[in-house]
Amino acid sequence: MPRQVDDMVRTDKGVAEFCKNYEFRTDYICEVVKRRQCRKILIQLPEGFLRCIPFLYKELSRCVESVEILFSLNPSHGSCLLDELGSRISGSDLLVHIGHVEYPNYTPAIPVLFIPAEYTGVHNLRFERIVDYIRTKNVQSVLVLTTSQHAELSRWLVEFLNTKGFRAEYGGIVTGCLVPKIPKDIDITLVVAGGRFHAIGVALRNLDRASTIVMVDPYTGAIRDVQEDVKKILRIRYWKIAYSREAKTWVVIDGVYGQHRPSIVDKICQLIRQRGGTCIKTIALYLDQHVLENLDSEDVDVFVVASCPRIPIDDLYEFRKPVLTPGEAYMVLTGEERYVYPW
Repeated sequence: MPRQVDDMVRTDKGVAEFCKNYEFRTDYICEVVKRRQCRKILIQLPEGFLRCIPFLYKELSRCVESVEILFSLNPSHGSCLLDELGSRISGSDLLVHIGHVEYPNYTPAIPVLFIPAEYTGVHNLRFERIVDYIRTKNVQSVLVLTTSQHAELSRWLVEFLNTKGFRAEYGGIVTGCLVPKIPKDIDITLVVAGGRFHAIGVALRNLDRASTIVMVDPYTGAIRDVQEDVKKILRIRYWKIAYSREAKTWVVIDGVYGQHRPSIVDKICQLIRQRGGTCIKTIALYLDQHVLENLDSEDVDVFVVASCPRIPIDDLYEFRKPVLTPGEAYMVLTGEERYVYPW
């Protein structure tokens, strides 16, 4: 069983200690690098792991002394956005992507080694507290979903819940856009992840079950449903949808690599043109409010982000004009009233 502590995980620990709390599998990386006879490798990490670059460089340099090690600082929000460009330009023989598992809808054109970076540090997840919480809901069947960093912990949790008389099952890893429809025979869904991001994604995909989706944070020990968070998000999203009903000129933003979704872009543009509107296709490696500020004009009514459905919801919800997900654009263009997430 994993180690547990009563106090919340401290945030003032040194960087080296922080990095040691994750299983970067440096020995395995070295083994693969040697087996493939790599001369140069590029390592890509999410923003939260960038502080571990010196730690990883030191660890890897010990076992692959003759290999040149580079680190990518390009966006790494998921395995849908691998740094293929950086790998090609640098002439790397292998891209080591840390922090995510393989994205099933994307086959990269370069060799990639995925390292999930399982969290192995002291955590604050109290299994007995979770049991107490579930019992207050008077339920029996439990689905456990998680992220790359907590897969092993989540399997332990499933085993523990089954010993307590629940019918628990492990549902696997979820991402911001790839979330399952929850089976009807599931009473409650636990999303083991840091923060609310992934639990909210599961709830948006399963709005009829939103009250039964619970965030379980192994870093803080927090256990709570995300129903109120989802209600707040939906109020904003439905306002954006309503404001877009009379839009004439649409800018549809596609992405690259695993976020390149031409079939979705083409379908949205087809619906726009059928309504007599104008669809302007664009493509972006990175998208934020500054990009939209430069792109916006009085000739644009609505933006649609086809690359990632969480960008409009989490990053661009305050922009002065509607920035929609593909599912929301579909609602506007077809008259669908049921909220559609993600596509």
